[in-house]
Parts: sequence; structure tokens; C-alpha cells
Amino acid sequence: MFKMVNGVELPMTEADLAQIELDEAAYIVEQAALALVAYKEKRRQEYPSIEEVTVAMMEDQLEGRPEALLEIQELRAAIKLKYPKPA
Repeated sequence: MFKMVNGVELPMTEADLAQIELDEAAYIVEQAALALVAYKEKRRQEYPSIEEVTVAMMEDQLEGRPEALLEIQELRAAIKLKYPKPA
């Protein structure tokens, strides 16, 4: 393998190759960390709003209509299946 230094092609040293391996390993670790956070953001974007949850809870408690709250719970469960927590 070669590298360009001031317009001149030079062979890579062992240190250059080792640095490339370190950079690649760091990139893999960074991507794994991003994947751990990405599922949370995807879920957050699709979860019902606090307002929707509050209204459903009030309908359940005050009006005796649990179906709205059950719909919210089913929606959340579906979103969790859609975006599972990484292992």
C-alpha cells in the first residue's frame, strides 16, 4: 500500500497500517454506539405524544372508557417490536 506525501507516492509503514486498523476499529465501535441510541430516537418519534397519553388516561379513569388507553398500549408495543432494543 502507498500514501501520498507532498505529491510523492511513498510506501506505507507498519505504523501507518496499524493506525488504519485502529481508525477502522474506532469507527466500528462508534457505529455500534450510534445503533444503541438510534432505536430510542426512532421509537420516540413514533410514540404517542404526552397529550395523547394524558387524554387516553383521563378517558379511562374519568369516563370509564379504557379503549383509548388500550390503543395507546398496543401502539407502543407495536413500535417496540418495530424498533427492538439492540442486543
